[in-house]
Amino acid sequence: MVLFSESIHRSHWSQLSESPPSGWEKEPNEIPYKLAALRGDLPLLKGQISLDFYRTIYPQSNAKINNISLTAHLPEDGQIEVWLSSPPRKVREGNRWIDPCQIHPNGPRCGGKSKFGVGIRLDRIGQSEVKALHANAQNERIMKCDGNTPEIGDQPVQIELNRTAQGFSYRIDNITVNCRTQVGDRPPQIRPGLREVHISNLSVNDNIPTQPAPSRLYPYLAVLVAFGTVLFGFKYLNMPQRYITLVFCPLLLSSVLGFVDWKSWVETMRAAWLPYQWMPVILSGTLMVFLTQFSAVFMLVKRDTLPKAVGIGILALTIQTLLVFQISSVNSTICLLPPLISVFILAYERNKGVSQNGFMMVALFGCIGTFFGLALGVNSRHALGGAALFGSALACLSWLQAHASVLKGYNLLSLVTVGLLIFSTESFISGTSAGQQWSSAGALTEKNDLFGWVSTANQGFELLNKGEHTTYPDKGYPVAIPTVESQTRQQRVISFGGSTTGGAFQNDNLEDFYPAKLGRRLGDKYRSINQGVGGWTTFHIARYVEMRAEELSPDVAIFYIGHNDLLTTSPLPYKDLYKRWESNPNRKQLSNSLGRYHLYHALRHILVSLRPAEQRAAVPVSHAEENILRIRKALLPHRSHIILASEGLAPDPGPLADYNELLMSIANSYEGISYLDAANRFHGYPSAKVFLDDCHLSDFGHDLLADWLSEQINSEVNNATNP
Repeated sequence: MVLFSESIHRSHWSQLSESPPSGWEKEPNEIPYKLAALRGDLPLLKGQISLDFYRTIYPQSNAKINNISLTAHLPEDGQIEVWLSSPPRKVREGNRWIDPCQIHPNGPRCGGKSKFGVGIRLDRIGQSEVKALHANAQNERIMKCDGNTPEIGDQPVQIELNRTAQGFSYRIDNITVNCRTQVGDRPPQIRPGLREVHISNLSVNDNIPTQPAPSRLYPYLAVLVAFGTVLFGFKYLNMPQRYITLVFCPLLLSSVLGFVDWKSWVETMRAAWLPYQWMPVILSGTLMVFLTQFSAVFMLVKRDTLPKAVGIGILALTIQTLLVFQISSVNSTICLLPPLISVFILAYERNKGVSQNGFMMVALFGCIGTFFGLALGVNSRHALGGAALFGSALACLSWLQAHASVLKGYNLLSLVTVGLLIFSTESFISGTSAGQQWSSAGALTEKNDLFGWVSTANQGFELLNKGEHTTYPDKGYPVAIPTVESQTRQQRVISFGGSTTGGAFQNDNLEDFYPAKLGRRLGDKYRSINQGVGGWTTFHIARYVEMRAEELSPDVAIFYIGHNDLLTTSPLPYKDLYKRWESNPNRKQLSNSLGRYHLYHALRHILVSLRPAEQRAAVPVSHAEENILRIRKALLPHRSHIILASEGLAPDPGPLADYNELLMSIANSYEGISYLDAANRFHGYPSAKVFLDDCHLSDFGHDLLADWLSEQINSEVNNATNP
């Protein structure tokens, strides 16, 4: 009980650590499944506030702020922005982005008519640094300020921002920097990157907002309930001590379960409705309740009939029926099964002249199941009937064990009861939040279900094998490769990648992408060819290059890669997924048939969740290395110079750090391969200026990448050909 109480306290504390301080709000998590494994593993201490996934916290008041201070704990590849006056926000309205404060200047997080914000960004991505930021509705820029730029290390960083007569100043530990600029009157905000960061000692205008503390009431209540259960078991059920021990064994698991990464598990299970901080308590407590119920029914049916047992059972059946049929929905025969089970047991008990407590318990637990279904907000009579049937069937299974030695057809009845449990679970899930995610409809959506990528991946494999060029590369294959028109042909520069190279949904003209811009910069000596395809990974590129190496014959091959490899989640790496798709064409048909059942989807998620989170990438880092070396081997006869360019991410490239290190290592290990650290170069610019979203480049971003590639080709390739 001590371990279970401590687990409750720890779960409550963990939940509160993700809550903003009093008087502050936190942006909702719009994408509940965003690769929790990439948030890092920074240890969380009591009194700290945990921030991740770019979710901003901000005060509820629009009051003017003169100073803000805090202590920031940054992991490697982590970053945090602290804005004294928050930048203008943009929301989508139809096909355009607008600043809501331009329409409602006095709205929340607007601060009157101010149209700009100032703040600083601290990051440990690439080279650790601090940058002063100025943002208006059109742009965000990095300011030059007076003073030496502080360095960021492994230790917690003391941050303070103050308004001054000339603008604002910021102090990092003991170093103060003054910035001359206009400071808006918007409220402040604190925004992390993807990696989890922690803050403490937050102060605004020298006032310290309070952070909710975990209450000790919950553990005390848990102890009282436990002792009450023990007392009830000993005094009223005459439970043997071994049963009491069995019932409380699951509580020992709560301490062990506390070491599991439940955030990643809940994400993999596509179960955003589950409070992952409380999973150790929920799982161990639920198992204890099941064992308690099972033992209670087992003991009660062996005792003499309790007074009014039949009356209590009839009352429970009546309440259950009224609750189930209050939902306006299509009639469902499942609603009749719990009463039928109860009546069957009552008839058997009366016929045999044994205790009628079994009828009471089956009816009672069916009623409890109904209340449980209502508490979870099931939206159909079918689902509520499933909840009632689950309670009745579980109690019935206990009743069967109690009569196992004398009951005819025990094995068959047990098998039927287990079938009812499965059927009731399927029916119940259909009317819950789980049913919306664990379904074929949910599996077709990338946002909701990683299995949605299986369907997309299979379509991509089919198009890759089919090998038909497209007019615009968003359908699984590149545009046609230009033919050689003369003996003195131009040198070929061929760019490979995903939708950031060609095939992005934001535009439909390949002239807007960096390969076309690169061709214009290189001049007539080179011919730049775009072979990017939306959704392609190095797995696709390697197979394509191996099949088309003679036709491609590049002098320079550019690979702008990373995002699709590592940040596309898949139940199996594409290498293994392709083998299964290729060897079993009937697998999809079988999957579609089973896809009608929610439990099938739940089982798929459970199986995937057993694998480490880092192995759920479409192309793990080790597979990416294998693919790149296959590409090198295919291009060796053509003496192609290969440029591996790290793909940029907004607001920071931290999630691809290991992948980018691989690219650099390969470039350093093999002749004829060079590396362009585009990701960290992009990070030196404001994200809103370079990216349209998390990875697709703006026109300015494509210009930058074309410039960098042009410089590298002119310096490396020309020097190699003209020593």
